[in-house]
Amino acid sequence: MTLLEHYCSLAAFAFILMGVFFSVVRWFHVCVPYQEQPNYYYPARLMLTAFFMLPVLTFPYALDPSDADAWLLMKGFFPLTHMYVCAVLIFNYFGTVKSWNKWKRWARLMAVPIILLLLVLFLNAVLKGYSLSGAKQQVLFWAIIVVGACASIFCLYSIKVLVSWLHQFKESDYLSNPEDFPTVYAKKVVIVPIVEFFLVWGIFFFDSKKAMIVLNVIYTVMGIVFLLSVLHTQRKRSPSSWLDVEEETTTGNDAPLADIVETPDGNETPSIEQSTSGLSEEKVSVIVGEIKAFVEGEKQFLNPHLSIVEVAEHCGYGRTYVSKVLSNEFGGFFRYVNSLRLEYAKKYRDEHPYATQDEVATASGFSSRQTFYTVRRRMG
Repeated sequence: MTLLEHYCSLAAFAFILMGVFFSVVRWFHVCVPYQEQPNYYYPARLMLTAFFMLPVLTFPYALDPSDADAWLLMKGFFPLTHMYVCAVLIFNYFGTVKSWNKWKRWARLMAVPIILLLLVLFLNAVLKGYSLSGAKQQVLFWAIIVVGACASIFCLYSIKVLVSWLHQFKESDYLSNPEDFPTVYAKKVVIVPIVEFFLVWGIFFFDSKKAMIVLNVIYTVMGIVFLLSVLHTQRKRSPSSWLDVEEETTTGNDAPLADIVETPDGNETPSIEQSTSGLSEEKVSVIVGEIKAFVEGEKQFLNPHLSIVEVAEHCGYGRTYVSKVLSNEFGGFFRYVNSLRLEYAKKYRDEHPYATQDEVATASGFSSRQTFYTVRRRMG
Protein backbone atom coordinates (compact mmCIF):
# COMPACT_ATOMS: atom_id res chain seq x y z
CA MET A 1 0.00 0.00 0.00
CA THR A 2 1.44 3.37 -1.02
CA LEU A 3 1.67 6.40 1.27
CA LEU A 4 -1.27 8.03 -0.53
CA GLU A 5 -3.37 4.93 0.00
CA HIS A 6 -2.46 4.92 3.70
CA TYR A 7 -3.79 8.47 3.96
CA CYS A 8 -6.91 7.45 2.03
CA SER A 9 -7.48 4.61 4.47
CA LEU A 10 -6.90 6.76 7.58
CA ALA A 11 -9.24 9.50 6.34
CA ALA A 12 -11.93 6.93 5.52
CA PHE A 13 -11.60 5.28 8.94
CA ALA A 14 -11.86 8.70 10.62
CA PHE A 15 -15.06 9.39 8.67
CA ILE A 16 -16.52 6.01 9.66
CA LEU A 17 -15.61 6.39 13.34
CA MET A 18 -17.12 9.89 13.41
CA GLY A 19 -20.37 8.47 12.04
CA VAL A 20 -20.51 5.67 14.61
CA PHE A 21 -19.66 8.06 17.46
CA PHE A 22 -22.30 10.54 16.27
CA SER A 23 -24.95 7.80 16.12
CA VAL A 24 -24.21 6.48 19.60
CA VAL A 25 -24.23 9.94 21.20
CA ARG A 26 -27.36 11.04 19.34
CA TRP A 27 -29.20 7.86 20.33
CA PHE A 28 -28.42 7.94 24.04
CA HIS A 29 -28.13 11.66 24.82
CA VAL A 30 -31.10 13.99 25.31
CA CYS A 31 -30.66 17.28 27.17
CA VAL A 32 -32.66 18.01 30.34
CA PRO A 33 -35.55 18.94 30.47
CA TYR A 34 -36.30 18.10 26.83
CA GLN A 35 -36.32 14.34 27.44
CA GLU A 36 -40.02 14.64 28.34
CA GLN A 37 -40.89 15.53 24.72
CA PRO A 38 -37.93 14.22 22.69
CA ASN A 39 -39.92 13.66 19.50
CA TYR A 40 -40.73 17.36 19.30
CA TYR A 41 -37.51 18.94 20.49
CA TYR A 42 -35.35 16.40 18.61
CA PRO A 43 -37.56 15.34 15.66
CA ALA A 44 -34.60 14.14 13.59
CA ARG A 45 -32.95 12.15 16.40
CA LEU A 46 -33.75 8.67 15.10
CA MET A 47 -33.04 9.69 11.51
CA LEU A 48 -29.66 11.14 12.46
CA THR A 49 -28.80 7.94 14.30
CA ALA A 50 -29.55 5.90 11.18
CA PHE A 51 -28.01 8.30 8.67
CA PHE A 52 -24.72 8.60 10.51
CA MET A 53 -24.34 4.84 10.59
CA LEU A 54 -24.31 4.81 6.77
CA PRO A 55 -20.55 5.54 6.50
CA VAL A 56 -19.99 1.98 7.75
CA LEU A 57 -20.90 0.92 4.20
CA THR A 58 -17.66 2.53 2.97
CA PHE A 59 -15.62 0.09 5.06
CA PRO A 60 -14.34 -1.81 1.97
CA TYR A 61 -12.64 1.37 0.76
CA ALA A 62 -11.06 2.01 4.16
CA LEU A 63 -9.59 -1.48 4.05
CA ASP A 64 -8.36 -1.33 0.45
CA PRO A 65 -8.35 2.11 -1.20
CA SER A 66 -6.62 0.69 -4.29
CA ASP A 67 -9.58 -1.55 -5.20
CA ALA A 68 -11.59 -0.16 -8.16
CA ASP A 69 -14.90 -1.50 -6.87
CA ALA A 70 -14.31 0.00 -3.42
CA TRP A 71 -13.39 3.32 -5.04
CA LEU A 72 -16.64 3.37 -7.03
CA LEU A 73 -18.54 2.70 -3.80
CA MET A 74 -16.72 5.49 -1.98
CA LYS A 75 -17.10 8.21 -4.57
CA GLY A 76 -20.74 7.24 -5.24
CA PHE A 77 -21.61 7.20 -1.54
CA PHE A 78 -21.68 10.99 -1.07
CA PRO A 79 -23.90 12.12 -3.98
CA LEU A 80 -26.29 9.25 -3.23
CA THR A 81 -26.66 9.84 0.49
CA HIS A 82 -25.69 13.33 1.57
CA MET A 83 -27.97 15.35 -0.70
CA TYR A 84 -30.88 13.11 0.24
CA VAL A 85 -30.03 13.28 3.96
CA CYS A 86 -29.87 17.09 3.86
CA ALA A 87 -33.34 17.27 2.30
CA VAL A 88 -34.91 14.82 4.76
CA LEU A 89 -33.41 16.55 7.79
CA ILE A 90 -34.59 19.97 6.59
CA PHE A 91 -38.12 18.74 5.98
CA ASN A 92 -38.25 16.67 9.15
CA TYR A 93 -37.00 19.41 11.46
CA PHE A 94 -38.57 22.55 10.03
CA GLY A 95 -41.52 20.75 8.46
CA THR A 96 -42.55 19.58 11.93
CA VAL A 97 -42.81 23.22 12.97
CA LYS A 98 -45.06 23.84 9.97
CA SER A 99 -47.01 20.59 10.49
CA TRP A 100 -46.32 19.74 6.84
CA ASN A 101 -45.88 16.04 6.12
CA LYS A 102 -46.31 15.72 2.36
CA TRP A 103 -42.55 15.50 1.93
CA LYS A 104 -42.57 12.03 3.53
CA ARG A 105 -44.15 10.40 0.48
CA TRP A 106 -41.42 11.71 -1.82
CA ALA A 107 -38.71 10.84 0.71
CA ARG A 108 -39.86 7.22 0.88
CA LEU A 109 -39.97 6.92 -2.91
CA MET A 110 -36.50 8.46 -3.20
CA ALA A 111 -35.07 6.15 -0.53
CA VAL A 112 -35.82 2.96 -2.47
CA PRO A 113 -33.40 3.42 -5.41
CA ILE A 114 -30.76 4.93 -3.13
CA ILE A 115 -30.79 1.94 -0.75
CA LEU A 116 -30.82 -0.59 -3.58
CA LEU A 117 -27.95 1.10 -5.40
CA LEU A 118 -25.88 1.38 -2.22
CA LEU A 119 -26.39 -2.31 -1.51
CA VAL A 120 -25.32 -3.24 -5.06
CA LEU A 121 -22.21 -1.06 -4.77
CA PHE A 122 -21.38 -2.50 -1.34
CA LEU A 123 -21.79 -6.12 -2.45
CA ASN A 124 -19.82 -5.42 -5.59
CA ALA A 125 -16.93 -4.16 -3.44
CA VAL A 126 -17.14 -6.98 -0.86
CA LEU A 127 -17.81 -10.06 -2.98
CA LYS A 128 -14.63 -10.15 -5.02
CA GLY A 129 -15.54 -13.32 -6.83
CA TYR A 130 -18.70 -11.71 -8.15
CA SER A 131 -17.35 -8.34 -9.27
CA LEU A 132 -19.17 -6.81 -12.20
CA SER A 133 -17.62 -6.47 -15.64
CA GLY A 134 -16.41 -3.19 -17.10
CA ALA A 135 -19.66 -2.63 -18.99
CA LYS A 136 -21.74 -3.22 -15.89
CA GLN A 137 -19.43 -0.92 -13.95
CA GLN A 138 -20.38 1.80 -16.42
CA VAL A 139 -24.02 1.05 -15.78
CA LEU A 140 -23.41 1.54 -12.06
CA PHE A 141 -21.55 4.77 -12.75
CA TRP A 142 -24.48 6.21 -14.69
CA ALA A 143 -26.96 4.85 -12.16
CA ILE A 144 -25.14 6.86 -9.48
CA ILE A 145 -25.43 9.99 -11.62
CA VAL A 146 -29.16 9.52 -12.30
CA VAL A 147 -30.19 8.61 -8.74
CA GLY A 148 -27.82 11.17 -7.24
CA ALA A 149 -29.23 13.87 -9.53
CA CYS A 150 -32.76 13.04 -8.34
CA ALA A 151 -31.58 13.26 -4.72
CA SER A 152 -29.94 16.61 -5.48
CA ILE A 153 -33.15 17.97 -7.03
CA PHE A 154 -35.05 16.82 -3.96
CA CYS A 155 -32.48 18.63 -1.79
CA LEU A 156 -32.65 21.84 -3.81
CA TYR A 157 -36.43 21.74 -3.49
CA SER A 158 -36.12 21.46 0.30
CA ILE A 159 -33.94 24.59 0.28
CA LYS A 160 -36.54 26.45 -1.76
CA VAL A 161 -39.29 25.48 0.68
CA LEU A 162 -37.18 26.41 3.72
CA VAL A 163 -36.42 29.83 2.24
CA SER A 164 -40.14 30.39 1.65
CA TRP A 165 -40.84 29.44 5.28
CA LEU A 166 -38.19 31.87 6.48
CA HIS A 167 -39.77 34.64 4.44
CA GLN A 168 -43.22 33.71 5.69
CA PHE A 169 -42.28 33.83 9.37
CA LYS A 170 -40.34 37.04 8.88
CA GLU A 171 -43.23 38.85 7.24
CA SER A 172 -46.25 37.26 8.94
CA ASP A 173 -48.03 38.17 12.16
CA TYR A 174 -48.38 34.56 13.27
CA LEU A 175 -45.95 34.85 16.18
CA SER A 176 -45.13 37.51 18.75
CA ASN A 177 -41.66 36.13 19.41
CA PRO A 178 -39.24 36.03 16.44
CA GLU A 179 -37.31 33.20 18.12
CA ASP A 180 -40.27 30.80 18.07
CA PHE A 181 -39.36 29.73 14.55
CA PRO A 182 -35.60 28.92 14.61
CA THR A 183 -34.79 31.41 11.86
CA VAL A 184 -31.14 31.89 12.85
CA TYR A 185 -30.54 28.15 12.80
CA ALA A 186 -32.45 27.83 9.52
CA LYS A 187 -30.30 30.49 7.86
CA LYS A 188 -27.18 28.56 8.85
CA VAL A 189 -28.62 25.23 7.76
CA VAL A 190 -29.72 26.41 4.34
CA ILE A 191 -26.12 27.11 3.32
CA VAL A 192 -24.85 23.59 4.07
CA PRO A 193 -26.62 21.69 1.24
CA ILE A 194 -25.44 24.23 -1.32
CA VAL A 195 -21.82 23.78 -0.24
CA GLU A 196 -22.24 20.01 -0.16
CA PHE A 197 -23.69 19.96 -3.67
CA PHE A 198 -20.52 21.39 -5.20
CA LEU A 199 -18.26 19.31 -2.95
CA VAL A 200 -19.72 15.87 -3.56
CA TRP A 201 -20.35 16.26 -7.28
CA GLY A 202 -17.04 18.00 -7.89
CA ILE A 203 -15.08 15.15 -6.33
CA PHE A 204 -17.26 12.52 -8.02
CA PHE A 205 -16.43 13.84 -11.49
CA PHE A 206 -12.90 14.94 -10.57
CA ASP A 207 -12.16 11.31 -9.65
CA SER A 208 -9.26 12.19 -7.34
CA LYS A 209 -8.29 10.17 -4.28
CA LYS A 210 -6.42 13.15 -2.88
CA ALA A 211 -9.61 15.18 -3.09
CA MET A 212 -11.44 12.29 -1.40
CA ILE A 213 -9.01 12.50 1.53
CA VAL A 214 -9.87 16.17 1.91
CA LEU A 215 -13.60 15.41 1.62
CA ASN A 216 -13.41 12.72 4.32
CA VAL A 217 -11.58 15.08 6.65
CA ILE A 218 -14.09 17.87 5.95
CA TYR A 219 -17.04 15.61 6.67
CA THR A 220 -15.40 14.28 9.82
CA VAL A 221 -14.97 17.81 11.15
CA MET A 222 -18.43 18.87 9.95
CA GLY A 223 -19.95 15.84 11.66
CA ILE A 224 -18.40 16.79 15.00
CA VAL A 225 -19.50 20.42 14.64
CA PHE A 226 -23.00 19.32 13.64
CA LEU A 227 -23.21 16.99 16.63
CA LEU A 228 -22.33 19.82 18.99
CA SER A 229 -24.97 22.05 17.36
CA VAL A 230 -27.79 19.50 17.67
CA LEU A 231 -27.06 18.25 21.19
CA HIS A 232 -29.06 21.20 22.51
CA THR A 233 -32.44 21.79 20.93
CA GLN A 234 -32.91 24.83 18.70
CA ARG A 235 -36.59 25.04 19.58
CA LYS A 236 -37.92 27.28 22.32
CA ARG A 237 -41.58 26.27 22.55
CA SER A 238 -43.72 23.42 23.77
CA PRO A 239 -45.44 21.59 20.91
CA SER A 240 -48.85 22.19 22.48
CA SER A 241 -48.54 25.90 21.75
CA TRP A 242 -48.21 25.21 18.02
CA LEU A 243 -51.69 23.75 17.75
CA ASP A 244 -53.63 25.56 15.07
CA VAL A 245 -57.30 25.61 14.29
CA GLU A 246 -57.71 23.92 10.94
CA GLU A 247 -61.08 22.16 11.04
CA GLU A 248 -64.25 23.73 9.73
CA THR A 249 -66.50 24.25 12.71
CA THR A 250 -68.87 26.80 14.19
CA THR A 251 -68.00 28.91 17.19
CA GLY A 252 -70.22 30.30 19.90
CA ASN A 253 -70.37 33.55 17.92
CA ASP A 254 -71.72 31.72 14.83
CA ALA A 255 -68.62 32.72 12.90
CA PRO A 256 -67.02 30.01 10.74
CA LEU A 257 -63.34 29.42 11.18
CA ALA A 258 -61.39 30.55 8.14
CA ASP A 259 -60.41 27.86 5.70
CA ILE A 260 -56.74 27.09 5.44
CA VAL A 261 -55.44 26.21 1.99
CA GLU A 262 -52.10 24.42 1.81
CA THR A 263 -50.00 25.53 -1.13
CA PRO A 264 -47.58 23.16 -2.93
CA ASP A 265 -44.61 24.47 -0.97
CA GLY A 266 -46.24 23.77 2.36
CA ASN A 267 -47.35 27.29 3.24
CA GLU A 268 -50.77 27.81 4.73
CA THR A 269 -52.79 30.57 3.13
CA PRO A 270 -56.11 31.79 4.50
CA SER A 271 -59.09 31.81 2.22
CA ILE A 272 -59.40 35.52 1.44
CA GLU A 273 -63.11 35.39 0.74
CA GLN A 274 -63.96 33.92 4.12
CA SER A 275 -61.36 35.90 6.05
CA THR A 276 -62.75 39.29 5.02
CA SER A 277 -66.49 38.62 4.97
CA GLY A 278 -69.12 38.23 7.68
CA LEU A 279 -67.71 40.81 10.08
CA SER A 280 -69.96 43.74 10.84
CA GLU A 281 -68.73 46.83 12.66
CA GLU A 282 -70.45 45.52 15.75
CA LYS A 283 -68.60 42.18 15.49
CA VAL A 284 -65.33 44.00 14.93
CA SER A 285 -65.96 46.04 18.06
CA VAL A 286 -66.68 42.88 20.03
CA ILE A 287 -63.50 41.18 18.78
CA VAL A 288 -61.43 44.29 19.58
CA GLY A 289 -62.80 44.28 23.12
CA GLU A 290 -62.07 40.58 23.57
CA ILE A 291 -58.55 40.98 22.21
CA LYS A 292 -57.82 43.83 24.61
CA ALA A 293 -59.37 41.99 27.55
CA PHE A 294 -57.26 38.90 26.85
CA VAL A 295 -53.95 40.44 25.77
CA GLU A 296 -53.94 43.56 27.96
CA GLY A 297 -56.47 42.83 30.71
CA GLU A 298 -55.10 39.36 31.48
CA LYS A 299 -51.57 40.53 30.63
CA GLN A 300 -51.10 37.75 28.13
CA PHE A 301 -48.55 39.91 26.32
CA LEU A 302 -46.17 38.89 29.12
CA ASN A 303 -46.32 35.34 27.77
CA PRO A 304 -43.13 35.23 25.63
CA HIS A 305 -44.64 32.65 23.27
CA LEU A 306 -48.07 34.17 22.78
CA SER A 307 -49.35 33.37 19.28
CA ILE A 308 -52.26 34.63 17.26
CA VAL A 309 -53.82 31.16 17.52
CA GLU A 310 -54.21 31.54 21.29
CA VAL A 311 -55.81 34.96 20.85
CA ALA A 312 -58.16 33.61 18.17
CA GLU A 313 -59.18 30.67 20.36
CA HIS A 314 -59.98 33.06 23.21
CA CYS A 315 -62.08 35.28 20.94
CA GLY A 316 -63.90 32.31 19.43
CA TYR A 317 -63.22 33.32 15.84
CA GLY A 318 -60.97 31.87 13.16
CA ARG A 319 -57.36 33.02 13.03
CA THR A 320 -57.80 34.95 9.79
CA TYR A 321 -60.77 36.87 11.19
CA VAL A 322 -58.80 37.89 14.25
CA SER A 323 -55.73 38.58 12.12
CA LYS A 324 -57.75 40.94 9.94
CA VAL A 325 -59.02 42.83 12.97
CA LEU A 326 -55.54 43.00 14.49
CA SER A 327 -54.13 44.29 11.21
CA ASN A 328 -56.81 46.97 10.72
CA GLU A 329 -57.25 48.07 14.33
CA PHE A 330 -53.86 47.47 15.95
CA GLY A 331 -51.32 47.56 13.13
CA GLY A 332 -50.80 43.78 13.26
CA PHE A 333 -50.38 41.11 15.94
CA PHE A 334 -46.60 41.35 16.22
CA ARG A 335 -46.57 45.14 16.51
CA TYR A 336 -49.49 45.22 18.94
CA VAL A 337 -48.11 42.68 21.40
CA ASN A 338 -44.54 43.90 21.30
CA SER A 339 -45.57 47.54 21.67
CA LEU A 340 -47.18 46.52 24.94
CA ARG A 341 -44.03 44.65 25.95
CA LEU A 342 -41.75 47.59 25.15
CA GLU A 343 -44.04 49.96 27.05
CA TYR A 344 -44.07 47.57 30.01
CA ALA A 345 -40.27 47.28 29.84
CA LYS A 346 -39.91 51.05 30.08
CA LYS A 347 -42.25 51.14 33.06
CA TYR A 348 -40.47 48.21 34.71
CA ARG A 349 -37.11 49.93 34.25
CA ASP A 350 -38.43 53.10 35.92
CA GLU A 351 -39.80 51.09 38.85
CA HIS A 352 -36.69 48.90 39.15
CA PRO A 353 -33.72 51.14 38.31
CA TYR A 354 -31.16 48.55 39.44
CA ALA A 355 -32.61 45.67 37.41
CA THR A 356 -30.36 44.10 34.79
CA GLN A 357 -31.33 44.17 31.13
CA ASP A 358 -31.95 40.42 31.24
CA GLU A 359 -34.37 40.87 34.11
CA VAL A 360 -36.17 43.74 32.38
CA ALA A 361 -36.49 41.74 29.16
CA THR A 362 -37.84 38.54 30.72
CA ALA A 363 -40.17 40.44 33.09
CA SER A 364 -41.64 42.27 30.09
CA GLY A 365 -42.54 39.18 28.08
CA PHE A 366 -39.41 38.80 25.96
CA SER A 367 -37.80 35.37 25.89
CA SER A 368 -34.31 36.85 26.22
CA ARG A 369 -32.32 40.05 26.12
CA GLN A 370 -31.38 39.28 22.51
CA THR A 371 -35.05 39.00 21.58
CA PHE A 372 -35.71 42.35 23.24
CA TYR A 373 -33.05 44.03 21.11
CA THR A 374 -34.26 42.23 17.96
CA VAL A 375 -37.83 43.36 18.50
CA ARG A 376 -36.82 46.91 19.32
CA ARG A 377 -34.83 47.15 16.09
CA ARG A 378 -37.67 45.64 14.08
CA MET A 379 -40.19 48.02 15.64
CA GLY A 380 -38.01 50.96 14.71
